[in-house]
Amino acid sequence: MKLHQLKIRSGISTLLFANIFLFATFFFHQLHTQHVDLPDPTTLDSVPPRLHFLLPATHSTPEFCKTLLTTLLYDYSPVVTNWGDQERGPKGRLAKVSSDRDTLRPRWAQKADLSRKIKGVHDYIKNNVTSPEDLVFMIDAFDVWMQHPPSTLISKYLTSPPRVLIGADKKCWPPIPECLNLPSSPLPSQIYGDETDSGADQLGRAPTYNLNRPRYPNSGTILSPQSLLLPLYASLLHEVTAQNNPHDDQQLFISAYSLENASPEVEPTIKVDFTSDLFQVMTFSEGDMVFMRGRTYLENPLGGEEERLVWNRVTGTLPSVLHFNGGEKRLLKTWWERMWWITGGEGSEEEREAVKNWVKRKVRKGGVTDAKDGRWMAGPPTVRSGQKPLGPLPNRN
Repeated sequence: MKLHQLKIRSGISTLLFANIFLFATFFFHQLHTQHVDLPDPTTLDSVPPRLHFLLPATHSTPEFCKTLLTTLLYDYSPVVTNWGDQERGPKGRLAKVSSDRDTLRPRWAQKADLSRKIKGVHDYIKNNVTSPEDLVFMIDAFDVWMQHPPSTLISKYLTSPPRVLIGADKKCWPPIPECLNLPSSPLPSQIYGDETDSGADQLGRAPTYNLNRPRYPNSGTILSPQSLLLPLYASLLHEVTAQNNPHDDQQLFISAYSLENASPEVEPTIKVDFTSDLFQVMTFSEGDMVFMRGRTYLENPLGGEEERLVWNRVTGTLPSVLHFNGGEKRLLKTWWERMWWITGGEGSEEEREAVKNWVKRKVRKGGVTDAKDGRWMAGPPTVRSGQKPLGPLPNRN
């Protein structure tokens, strides 16, 4: 398979990226002053496990570029699986891992997407993640932003027994019978008042899900030790091959989660992040969120670690990862201009310029690896909202 590179051209991209902040709209509004300390990665008793960070994607889009930018700002080292993968279907049509779940696409294309995505992740873990204690972190590549670096993500994860940690959604999708057999949320039953869980009919008949407690698996964010994730993905790969009409990998995770919890003798391996401490699934949750100052765990050019971040005011948590799925994908445009790496903080023009230059240096330093052969992929593309990626760069030797 020919290596496909991230779409970028060096000189033009650098010039355009430098102009991102010149064209960006600077948003300023009153912020709360609440400060909450997060786990300190430096207090870990032992050396933290190695983190393998996977982005399943076949191609680049402006939203992929945004995801990629946030990972590089927060010092992640992405490995792109499935890059350039395509498959011929009936009458020579092409299938590839799409930028979003699209139920209008032909069934053969949806199944090809799913099979190749799961196989790409499975094969990478099997061939490259050799230590059972190593952590594998995987996100949707087209609608996820970071708020903390790997060290903070790991330290949060290690506060509980190791499981396959997955994001918690307010709606079960796709609506399969297993949705009715999942564990209840441990959050207070009145966390939204008397209307809590008023949209509890999870088979698609409820008018709203805004006041539901998140408890349904969302496969857009996953963190797990290799020892648990590899056998799970081997099982998923078998299922997607055996099933006639699997909807997507999320359906497979819901089924696996339901089966585990229906069998008392089976020790659960999948855990849902009910409090959104690590993973914030945004569907029906925009009203739960608020911009407040919090620790980024990054040394920024303003001499501190606090910036305006997105908090969950219902659970009181500062999520490390934001997943803009479902109808909340519109926030990928409106909130992008509000994030601290775009606004440049709330200080003087000199301070905003310092943040802009710091972001440019971080992005230029970062790189992305192709999972097929381990070669460095040029990156990242220009990420100004609406800007199409540019042409390819040569590989780094």
